[in-house]
Amino acid sequence: MDGTENAQTQLQGIHAMQGALAQIMAHGGTTGLGAEQIKNLQSAINTGAGVLGLGQQFDISDPEFLGKFNRQIAGAQAKAVGGARVTNFELQNYLSANPGLSMSPTGNQRLLGIQAQIAERSVALGQALRANTAAAITKGAQPDAGANESLITQYDAQHPIVDPISGQDLTKNVRIPELQSAGPTPSAVASPASASATAAPAEASPRASGPRAPIPDEAIAELRQNPSPKMQLHFDAAFGQGAAIKELMRQ
Repeated sequence: MDGTENAQTQLQGIHAMQGALAQIMAHGGTTGLGAEQIKNLQSAINTGAGVLGLGQQFDISDPEFLGKFNRQIAGAQAKAVGGARVTNFELQNYLSANPGLSMSPTGNQRLLGIQAQIAERSVALGQALRANTAAAITKGAQPDAGANESLITQYDAQHPIVDPISGQDLTKNVRIPELQSAGPTPSAVASPASASATAAPAEASPRASGPRAPIPDEAIAELRQNPSPKMQLHFDAAFGQGAAIKELMRQ
């Protein structure tokens, strides 16, 4: 598999985790402190009930699903950095740093939303660059590096990575007012030419828009009746990144 296909696989896993998280929240569950212990207790009760022929007492498929993908992502990241040999300590660090049962619902949504946007970028750019290369080869020419670079720049300008909860554009530096009042920052003493160059993209940001209108009650009701990953994607597209999980968490 090339990088684009790897990103597609990763994106599918992220969407699956978002769906599992939405199902957990929709059924009154949660993630974070104690969630792993609750799942283990319910699993033990299910096992005992099965021995007694009483059937499954708790549906823990969504927490188990979330935990499974958490281990898959953590294992892949650990191997990418440390190679085939990964210590338990290293793996545990990656497990804690990735979405899963041990992370709060808001933390999961923020991290999954950011990871999804990064994976979407890799997929979209990978496919576009591959198409450009194929078109050039078909014409008997070399791929145009300049055109490819322009394509990447244009995509990043139109699709900045945004925190799905706070709405912060993560591709821009955040300036803290207290530090600004203490004196000029390194960027403040840059040359006029570089200052104007960095200021221009901010004026053309596609995110500079007014406040959103209230979400219709009918749309919220439809989301809560069907909190599937596909429905969440449609909801976020209509009402803003992270809007779906915010409404599901208000139940």
